[in-house]
Amino acid sequence: MEWENPVPSVSPADERTLRVIFASLQDWSKNGAGEPGYYGSFYDTTDQPLAATGTAQVVAINSVYTNNGVSLTGGSRVVLDHAAVYTMTALISVKNSDNAPHDCTFWLRLNGVDYPQSAVFCSVPARKSSGAPSFAPVSITFTGEAQNNGDYVEIWWHGASTLLTLEAQPIGSPSLNPAWAPYRDWE
Repeated sequence: MEWENPVPSVSPADERTLRVIFASLQDWSKNGAGEPGYYGSFYDTTDQPLAATGTAQVVAINSVYTNNGVSLTGGSRVVLDHAAVYTMTALISVKNSDNAPHDCTFWLRLNGVDYPQSAVFCSVPARKSSGAPSFAPVSITFTGEAQNNGDYVEIWWHGASTLLTLEAQPIGSPSLNPAWAPYRDWE
């Protein structure tokens, strides 16, 4: 049996992008038929500075690239239209423009409630120089089950300094690379 990924490739044309992909697992292996399951590809095009230390802040998502049974609402909620098992991966780029290292933590909320065992810790190094901030990648991969149609998931974060930012970068900065975003893929 060969597996075929039903999620289309993702390459939004927007110059400043953040990508998020969700995909259900339950329909991927229907006797090798390759029938698409539920999926959603979302992204954000804005910088997201940490507003205050010690306070939880939602990670914003402002655009839909493609979807089938997974939708976006409220600027941060990824709605799982169907009860199913989903896997998601989020790649988050955290910028530190301070001359000291700072810590931050990301986690999931399901239907507005912190999801147990979903937190990911990150320590972002001090900036390299006054004009060269440091960046740290954060990866969240999680597989879970939406118990009900319409369950929703959000990513939240907090950090030790307001000099931490989830930053979207335009195409070509630095030169020769595609755009990057605060977080990139959920599948």
